[in-house]
Amino acid sequence: MTFFHEEHFSDRSYEEIIDVISSKGYVSLRIDEIGHMRGLFFDNADKRQYILRHDVDMSPTGALKLGKIEHKKGVTSNFFFQLNSATYQMLLFKVCRHMQRVTVNGPPSRFACGQRALQRR
Repeated sequence: MTFFHEEHFSDRSYEEIIDVISSKGYVSLRIDEIGHMRGLFFDNADKRQYILRHDVDMSPTGALKLGKIEHKKGVTSNFFFQLNSATYQMLLFKVCRHMQRVTVNGPPSRFACGQRALQRR
């Protein structure tokens, strides 16, 4: 049984994935929220939560695009950028702006750079 109409990954198929997960009663969590909810998955089996994690291996621009879709859908997520990526330079202004916009454009998201986590509060 499939819930999806799109055959290939696209903006529309990503929206569809989020819609299906939401329609099943799941709520997204940031990684930093887990510590405050210890035992959540065992003590509250009736609650449906998930963690949406993006490893930004290739494209900060693509990550920003996903973040905008998630904002539109009211979903929180977690972005992990590489300090030593072969495909982007993290210290370039454009990449720094994308990382900033991922956290500013919507529900509080979390993003991490290597070992040090940065969070908008």
